[in-house]
Amino acid sequence: MAEKPKDIKVILAEAMEKPTAKERSAYLDKVCRDAGDLRREVESLLQLEDKVGGFLESPIFDMGVTLDDSAVSGRSPAQS
Repeated sequence: MAEKPKDIKVILAEAMEKPTAKERSAYLDKVCRDAGDLRREVESLLQLEDKVGGFLESPIFDMGVTLDDSAVSGRSPAQS
């Protein structure tokens, strides 16, 4: 019985953890051996990640705002 292919998110995450392109390729050879479409999709996402750098791990909305809560420490919103 053939092993069920892993979820693409799992494969992508595990591939991203591989330190070299050679290790990524060997990993994809193993987990995508009977799923050429899956491998192409993962490789496409890996290439995009390499170009854009961290887009998969970045928050969708990063407004660059930090809140200074030192002025309101210990106060409830009603006391502001």
